[in-house]
Amino acid sequence: MNIATPKRALSLTISIIILLFFEQLLFAQIPFDEQRYISIEDIKPGMTGYALSVYRGTDVEKFPIKVISVVKNNKIGKNAIFVMGTDPRFIHTGPVEGCSGSPVYIDGKIAGALAFGWNYSKDPLYGVTPIAEMIKVGQEGELNRKTRKTQNHKFDYSGVITQEKAYQSFIDLAANNPKNSSNNGLKKLRCPLITSLPANACAELSRFEDILGFDLISNIAPLPTSNVVVAPNFEPGSVLAVPLVDGDIKMAAIGTVTDVVDDHVFGFGHSFMGQGRVNLPMATGYIHTVVANSISSFKYGQTCQVVGALLGDESTAVYGKIGEIAPTIPLSMKLRRFNSDEEKEYNCKIAVDDTYTPILIQSVIAGIINSKGDLPVLHNLKYSARITYDKDGSLEFDNISANYGAYELMRDVVGNILLLRDNPYHKAKITSIDIDVELDDCDKMATIWQAQLSGTKFKAGELIEANVTTEGFMSQKRQYSFQLTIPENTAPGNYQLMLSGTDAYLESKINSMPYLFTADNFTNMIKIM
Repeated sequence: MNIATPKRALSLTISIIILLFFEQLLFAQIPFDEQRYISIEDIKPGMTGYALSVYRGTDVEKFPIKVISVVKNNKIGKNAIFVMGTDPRFIHTGPVEGCSGSPVYIDGKIAGALAFGWNYSKDPLYGVTPIAEMIKVGQEGELNRKTRKTQNHKFDYSGVITQEKAYQSFIDLAANNPKNSSNNGLKKLRCPLITSLPANACAELSRFEDILGFDLISNIAPLPTSNVVVAPNFEPGSVLAVPLVDGDIKMAAIGTVTDVVDDHVFGFGHSFMGQGRVNLPMATGYIHTVVANSISSFKYGQTCQVVGALLGDESTAVYGKIGEIAPTIPLSMKLRRFNSDEEKEYNCKIAVDDTYTPILIQSVIAGIINSKGDLPVLHNLKYSARITYDKDGSLEFDNISANYGAYELMRDVVGNILLLRDNPYHKAKITSIDIDVELDDCDKMATIWQAQLSGTKFKAGELIEANVTTEGFMSQKRQYSFQLTIPENTAPGNYQLMLSGTDAYLESKINSMPYLFTADNFTNMIKIM
């Protein structure tokens, strides 16, 4: 008896087979090559070798090392090799942030990557992640099981929805995040996060420094233009950069390539952000210098050219593929300042990540606003913005903010983005962000000092006249007149007429009619926004 296969079941089976085949193509299956790698079982204290890294420019150099010890189960299920650098430069700098991923060779084979160290260390003592644990990150069977965690929404969407509420939940991330302790425990070498923003413009980025897991380095120097190859090919020991923001504003994490097999790249020897599956830009880089620091030395460098994408981010390594294209969000911001006759336009691309994209966008906005110096005590921001999402959706808004710095601009932009991307109805894809800002050194903040009405009893259809007196800081009182016609169909009764600023008005409306600010689907949420 022949039983026909249902078409729907057959289609589903084919789809699953195609998906699995695609994932196998996407991720590497790198075997442990005994001709290329040395097992931790074959490494003994006293053995010598070298590490490959870049201390200046793009040239990979050898730095001799000596094995101090091999530690099994240094962490649960993880092993470590401890090595001491014997090169004078290693001795001078001690462990260096940015050397993460520098391959260690013993008997001419890769043993692993420099990945750990101690703060305040006087010696160039490194913990090395074994190569066998690193290449597992690129194996299809390992990485495909490590999907991103289901996102927990930052607040209760069954209640009132506002941009302020969304933004405050985002700010609470930094306030509630425990700071890194300064104990003497063995830690992964933090990647330096190099940005082109000046130090005074990095306050918002510094707020999230511990969440990002980087050490912030501001005021990146421009690339030299003479006799420099700015886009070298990836090779063991070369610079591995992750440009989180690229363009007129730059932010990039700096590490090192451990190994390259065909178009597969392994690096860092530890996690980047620990996100499992990722899709972030991957670039070559240039090192201006290594800054010796008594707490932790670091590489001062920058990106050169985006050549692929990071696809895996696990505890023992990051894995990327040359030729892959990671998604980014174009951001354009025009700024006119009171102390400049010229309008300045900034264009950059923001890496896409559920947690970190809002941090990056906020940092770019605050950085641009403050890039030409701190704002005067009395100032006024007039701004408009457009956020496009999905195929043809867009949110447009404008506002005037007095004496709040970039706060209200960041609240409106980031708050809306959080609502679009982090909601239980539909995760919108942000396709572009356009912002226009005019900054004046004047004060438009005022309080309502007095209000008078033309009467207290009115009939339907009658005109109400209101005279309002406002008073600003260090300014004279000003009077304004308003007129309001009572609708003809107004029923008899007692009514309250409210004269207030926008914040008080919005608060009163939420308190009196909260149902106008609750949503049960994406369309209603957009209407509220």
